[in-house]
Amino acid sequence: MNSRKTPERAIRLLHTSDVHLQTPESCTGLDAVVAAANHLGVDLFLVAGDLFDNSRVSQETIERALESLSRLTMPGVILPGNHDALDQFSVYHRMDLKRSAPMVHLLANVQGEELVIPDLDVAIWGRAVEEHTPHFHPLEGAPTRNGVGWYIGMAHGYHFPTGEKPDRSAPIVAEEIADTGYDYWALGHVHVFRDVSAGPVTAFYSGAPDDHAISQRPGHVALVQMDPEQGVQVQRVLLQTYYNLTDRT
Repeated sequence: MNSRKTPERAIRLLHTSDVHLQTPESCTGLDAVVAAANHLGVDLFLVAGDLFDNSRVSQETIERALESLSRLTMPGVILPGNHDALDQFSVYHRMDLKRSAPMVHLLANVQGEELVIPDLDVAIWGRAVEEHTPHFHPLEGAPTRNGVGWYIGMAHGYHFPTGEKPDRSAPIVAEEIADTGYDYWALGHVHVFRDVSAGPVTAFYSGAPDDHAISQRPGHVALVQMDPEQGVQVQRVLLQTYYNLTDRT
């Protein structure tokens, strides 16, 4: 049964994706995103896939990423994408979040997993990428909302508007987004900030934060404000300032 409950409180979240960490040096991009989340005082931190560029990154890179994530002052959720897929070789098998960043949760189920955070009156669902093929549908199996105020989905794949035939791996169809009835879909895979909302459902690609140390492009993230009276509003936030406010000690 799909039972919509009025949320008990407003929340704000920072949505990022496609960070593509490759080396310890590239983690400056993640530092900036974490600094932005802390500085903006958001309630929730989301990474919608491809935190890592591949599963062959060094253990030093993994530890450096954990160091950055450990500085979050709010709960975080990571969804594996196509570059850091949750297969037998996954980088996440070498990453101990519970030890180093206990506030961060990995959605580690290729059939889909729901995480409920009672203090925020929010449920987050996402289906981890195991194999990036046309047969993998990121929204397949999304549960109906029931008993929690805010419902957020996380997905990593390519969006297709109404009437356009999917012809790429991991398709996300507009009608699928609308049918969930969720409050917000945090999407990853497309490296630009993009509104793909459908029907009553707000859905965005956050775009990539980029790697300032290598590309000299600071990039951006999505700041999402969810209010019971005003609805869901999404803002593109530039990361330029936060590369100089990393909170590293």
